[in-house]
Amino acid sequence: MANPQSQKLNNSLPTYEQQVEHVSSRVRRLELLERLIRSHHFITISFPESGSDQTYITTFMECDVVHGVLKLDGLDTPDGGAPVVNSGTLLKVLARLDGAVLGFQTSVEEVGESDGYPFYRLVFPDIIDHLQRRNAYRVPIDQFCDISVIIEQKDIGICNSTLHDISTTGISIWLAPTTPVLPQLTLIPQCSIQLPDHESMICAVEVRDAKYNGVQNKLLLRARFTGLNRSSRHEIATVVAQLERKMIRYKNIQSHAEG
Repeated sequence: MANPQSQKLNNSLPTYEQQVEHVSSRVRRLELLERLIRSHHFITISFPESGSDQTYITTFMECDVVHGVLKLDGLDTPDGGAPVVNSGTLLKVLARLDGAVLGFQTSVEEVGESDGYPFYRLVFPDIIDHLQRRNAYRVPIDQFCDISVIIEQKDIGICNSTLHDISTTGISIWLAPTTPVLPQLTLIPQCSIQLPDHESMICAVEVRDAKYNGVQNKLLLRARFTGLNRSSRHEIATVVAQLERKMIRYKNIQSHAEG
C-alpha cells in the first residue's frame, strides 16, 4: 500500500516551525521510531479528516521493518470512548523523544485484535517532522492558561510569579517589575510550580537571565532546572507533555472558532 502524501505538522506543533527538521532518510526515520518505541512514551493521535479536535493517547507496540508498518496500541479517550477507524483512515501522530517533538501523518493499513484488545497497523511515514529541543521545545503556557510559580531566594525573599513557558530543561516566569534582578547563575533553591490537576512541583533552578518587558510591564526571568534526579526529570517531562497536549487542543479549538 502506497504511503499517503506527507503533510507537514506546522499547524499542530508549537510556534517554532523554522526549527523543524523534515526527516526523509529511511534510516533516520527508522532510528527515530525504534527509539520512540523503546522509550515507551505515550503518543497523541488525531484524525484530520474527522472534523473533530478530539485526541487519543496510546503507544507504539512495534516497528515492522520488513513490511514497513508500525503497530499501534488501542485508542481510548479518558472517558473510555474510542474512534471508528478503518483501513485507509488518515491520522496524525505527535510524540516526544529525548526533549524533542516528533510528528508525522500516515494512514491505517489494517485494524486487528489481539486477546480481545484492538490494534492498528500503520503505513510507514514518508517524512517525520523533528522539532529540536531547547527553544523548539518550550511550551508557551501563558497563551492558554495561568499557572502560579512561587520562588524563594535570600536576596529577594518569597516572590509570587506566573509561568511564561516551560521545557524539559527550564522555565521562564513573569515577576513584578520592581523585583530585584538576580545575576546570571544565581541559585534559586525553592521554586514551586502550582500545576493544574497535580501536586505542586518543587525544584531548584539557576538563573539564566532576567529582563524587563515594557509591553507587559513585568520582569521576565529565565532559569534552568538544576540538581534533578531521574525521577524528577521524568516527572517534568510528563508534565510538559501534558501541558503541550493541552496547548495543542486549545489552539485547535481557537482555529476552528476563527474558521
